[in-house]
Amino acid sequence: MLPKLGLIAGGGDLPLQVIAHCLKIGRPIFGIGIEGQSDPHLFEGRIPHVWCRLGALGKMVKTLLAEDVRDVVLIGGIKRPSFRELRPDFYGAKLVARLGIKALGDDELLSFLVRELESHGFSVKGIEEVLPAENILLPKGHLGKREVPDFLMEDMKLGIKVARLLGRADVGQSVIIDQGLVLGVEAIEGTDALIERCGNLKKERFQSLKPSGLLVKLCKPQQEGKVDLPTLGLRTLENLLAKGFLGVVAEADKTLLIDQKACQKFADKEGLFVFGWEEEK
Repeated sequence: MLPKLGLIAGGGDLPLQVIAHCLKIGRPIFGIGIEGQSDPHLFEGRIPHVWCRLGALGKMVKTLLAEDVRDVVLIGGIKRPSFRELRPDFYGAKLVARLGIKALGDDELLSFLVRELESHGFSVKGIEEVLPAENILLPKGHLGKREVPDFLMEDMKLGIKVARLLGRADVGQSVIIDQGLVLGVEAIEGTDALIERCGNLKKERFQSLKPSGLLVKLCKPQQEGKVDLPTLGLRTLENLLAKGFLGVVAEADKTLLIDQKACQKFADKEGLFVFGWEEEK
């Protein structure tokens, strides 16, 4: 039997997929929900669990040890916290003091959390080690029928360049390019809000929502791959369609694609492209 899995859950649909998969294959699982981040109904009637605030690292570690957990997966969206929202316990405060202000950055906080869990003997797993990788990671190349149009190639190259710069600065993962213009870059608001904002800018600037432009979403170079891969799903594609964009380019084998079959079916039906880009070696 597989060792007991500890699920530290953020927001979105992926934590529920992990729970469903473990129950299906008979793997023991214990959940830790993050207050203000996880779906409040995530665990109801499904698995044993506790709730913690994000800064209660001591409680998380003690609970996982008491539950005889060996493997841990951290999955689901975590909104960047303010220090007030973090509210570290005594153990967490010592960690924050060692990190300083960097503790409020996505990559530093998550990477440090992984290191601390591993220092207590836990094996921190990537989502692709818990769920079947072929069902969860964006493959290389075009997903479905539609290819990136030739007239968008320069926009794609610009988007990749800008997304790389954003990532190095730990600002965000996504950028929207339209007709050679950077319409917007992702900051704290997230990808869905970025699409909404850029759709409004597109309408104002071009006086129409004629389909054009694309979303580029890449891993940050220093990103903690075990717990913080970029994520796309059906809602992303629906939002792109609604705001008049033609598709999305994301990093192959480093991007979580939720419900791949549904995404491909929707993209084919609506004429959107989904492209798994791979950097040349």
